Amino acid sequence: MEERLASLTAGLERRKGAALVAIREREEQLGLRFPSDYVEFMLASNGGEGFVGESYVRIEPIEELMSDDQRALLPDERAGLVVFGSNGGLEAFALDTRGPELRIVMFPWIGIDQEEVIGQGRTFTEFFERTHADALFDH
Repeated sequence: MEERLASLTAGLERRKGAALVAIREREEQLGLRFPSDYVEFMLASNGGEGFVGESYVRIEPIEELMSDDQRALLPDERAGLVVFGSNGGLEAFALDTRGPELRIVMFPWIGIDQEEVIGQGRTFTEFFERTHADALFDH
């Protein structure tokens, strides 16, 4: 895993890495291509949870990515968001496939306004950098 991403995710409890074939199968099922650094992370740790700075982060294992339960929570207005984790509370983290380029966003589980979808970067590393910076900024 790239050094910056490894450093940013050092506070997460790690799992055994996912198989590349499982990651590629999930991409095919979802009709998208994951950011390369997301794939790197999942190969090293199939999900994980813990603190990034002072922010809690839970990343779903590849087998649980966009489960039926998560799909049921998303209103039609949020179609195209592929939830990959949460802050353990009311906010979800997702890959936004609705635009010309894939981006990572955060949004509240409750509420459907487009404005409530907050960009977090275009790569998994940018997502963690933003999460870490937001935690520092909040205090």
